[in-house]
Amino acid sequence: MASTLKNRPIKRNRKSKAAKRKKWIILISLEVVILLLLGCVSYGVSLISRYRYESVDEDALYRPSFEKQTNADGETSDDSDTTDYEEVLEGYTNIAVLGVDDGGTNADVMIICSINNQTKEVKMASVYRDTYWLMPDGETYEKANSALTVYGKMTDVLSMLNMNLDIIIDEYIVVNWAAVARAVDMLGGVEVEITDEILTKGQLNGYITDVVKSTGLASTQISEPGTYVLDGVQTVAYSRIRYIDSDVGRTQRQREVIEKMLVKAKEASLGTLIELVKEILPNITSSLSQPEILGMATNVASYQIIGQTGFPQNYETAYRVGNITLPNSKNWPLVPKTLESCVIELHEFLYGKENYVPSKKVQEISKHIEEVSGVNLN
Repeated sequence: MASTLKNRPIKRNRKSKAAKRKKWIILISLEVVILLLLGCVSYGVSLISRYRYESVDEDALYRPSFEKQTNADGETSDDSDTTDYEEVLEGYTNIAVLGVDDGGTNADVMIICSINNQTKEVKMASVYRDTYWLMPDGETYEKANSALTVYGKMTDVLSMLNMNLDIIIDEYIVVNWAAVARAVDMLGGVEVEITDEILTKGQLNGYITDVVKSTGLASTQISEPGTYVLDGVQTVAYSRIRYIDSDVGRTQRQREVIEKMLVKAKEASLGTLIELVKEILPNITSSLSQPEILGMATNVASYQIIGQTGFPQNYETAYRVGNITLPNSKNWPLVPKTLESCVIELHEFLYGKENYVPSKKVQEISKHIEEVSGVNLN
């Protein structure tokens, strides 16, 4: 029987864009961190200057074309008409949220937060880091998380998402793992069941060692299965495990941690939350300006998360790409099954639009992926 253990220590119209920023909400990797930020920021306006502001190069940002398209059967959809569908998208604000290591180059978390500007309802779509698709150079195909590693600019990451998903994202928030770990510590940790599979096959202690090295925070390793109140480092390590069930299972563990952090946040004192904000702000980089953040803070209680999903919704693990066989299963990418159909499903989830016809670009990318993956997707 598991025992209960506590281990301590262990390119868009700019005028239009500006007008539609008034009611945005910030969500960051392990989204609870930004929710905490927004809940506290009105108590300390001066704290805002602690975060790092970096704008997006709008001239270099890829924006999908929404002219009327036809699918493989020659069918068209009014939803893909320029005036119709762009009007739909103008009613939403999309923000890319990335969780990175402390070198800022490896993105373990990539979440699209879509906000209905009228109803203030929020939907989240986690993009699996191993998703195989087109890179921002418009030529190379790789795993999604390679965009930040190879190209190094958030403009490129946003362009990659826009290109492959027929979506318009021109804002982002990036938080490193040190911020998440510190937030967990200040909230008193989170209770998680550690199974033997997580401990051994999942290599939990290896991840703990890695997080200690990357963040400089102290922790301890876990010697046996059980239910633990994990400290910040251990929680981040738990959220990064992927070898027992792939990136899909990892995003589920991340959501588990988010829910438990939200519970702890509701129980925390105002003083604790303000100190938490002071601690994590230096570890945040965003394209949102100080006035925008302050404007959002006053309406944060009105926003409601109403849905979550993962992308691609249907996928298959590919053992080869083109003529190259990948012998190590850790390197196998997730192939959308198909990208085109997954994009259709994503648009219905985010915007409630049925029978969306993806752009010619997405259709081309989808076809290429089928041809080189070696997987019969139809």
